Amino acid sequence: VSFPGAGQTAVSLEYTRTHLFGVEGAVAAGPCTFRLEAGYHLTEDITGNDPILYNNRLVYLGGFDITIPKTPIFLSAQVTGDYTLKTNDLSPLDVDVLTGYDHPATLHTLLVSAECPLFHEKFRVRVAGVVMIEAGGYSVSPEVIWNISDHLQLYLTARFFGGREKDFSMFYNWDKNDNAEIGLIYMF
Repeated sequence: VSFPGAGQTAVSLEYTRTHLFGVEGAVAAGPCTFRLEAGYHLTEDITGNDPILYNNRLVYLGGFDITIPKTPIFLSAQVTGDYTLKTNDLSPLDVDVLTGYDHPATLHTLLVSAECPLFHEKFRVRVAGVVMIEAGGYSVSPEVIWNISDHLQLYLTARFFGGREKDFSMFYNWDKNDNAEIGLIYMF
């Protein structure tokens, strides 16, 4: 932000050019699937000393899916994360300061979900959740779906948010926005 004259403010946007490269892999073993990804964000701020450009970072994902044997229950869990390089002695205005919600070097998110189809898949129960580990925030979304016919579906879903005030979680900011929805879908 610059101040060219009395009563005037100019805003300029700075974009960080970046290249992402990495490896990924998955293995299916019986009812389980395991996955792993690792990458490197190479930015134009190689030295990590420009406060308006993002620093280089390592990114990763690990997770698994499983259909529990002899049941229709499906479970999935994933952890995503990144580690920002050169975060020692950041200025308070550096764009990387808030990257990890007051933990500028790391940011981790846990995603979990489960689904259970019932009555020959006429009825499904689902639940999904997101936990921002450093930020201490969470979101939980249960859902019930009833396939009344091939063309008609009734659903009930809800979202619950929460977190710790001191950790700057975006989910804490949404804490008063819990909601529920009921709907009818007709497919033709």
